[in-house]
Amino acid sequence: MPGSYKLGGFYHTDDFLDLYDTIGGMFGFSSGTQPAHHGNYGAYVLAEQTLYREKGPEDPAQQGLVAFLRGAGAPSDRNLTQFGVDGGVVYKGLIPTRDWDTIAVAYSYLQMSRDLRRAQQDADNVLPGFFPAIADYEAVVELSYKAQMTAWWTLQPSIQRVFHPGGSAAIPDAWAVLVMTSLRF
Repeated sequence: MPGSYKLGGFYHTDDFLDLYDTIGGMFGFSSGTQPAHHGNYGAYVLAEQTLYREKGPEDPAQQGLVAFLRGAGAPSDRNLTQFGVDGGVVYKGLIPTRDWDTIAVAYSYLQMSRDLRRAQQDADNVLPGFFPAIADYEAVVELSYKAQMTAWWTLQPSIQRVFHPGGSAAIPDAWAVLVMTSLRF
């Protein structure tokens, strides 16, 4: 069964303020004058694997089940998030006579920066209750269906449940309903 596995990263050459020190300077528990970090970087791993095929490799629609998983990380001292993982499954051609349609279920988890959490806790010691909830994570569960309306047009409704929007339990969990379309010409 075909699969794709990738390892990658990024490096940005600019200077980046220290997250803890910058927030600390605003609340007075740190100087706020720490030199900026030179550069920002991160790494990711991505895996996509076909798990099941309805027909052989000669099927032009490539009907079947594919799973995907991605993990990524970056330093917590200069980024709002430090770790993320996404995964899910996509089935193409699940409904008979709809060989090119796809249905997908996916999950995403994004961990907020350790330095951001520490700064928010220390800020709350200076001004109690300023941060009603310390940033922890944001997670999303999604169900979508992409319908191949014509050879050049797709329509994709999606429903998502978002937990801790923006990484904060102080913001109520939310539902998101989207409709996307693509025109190919």
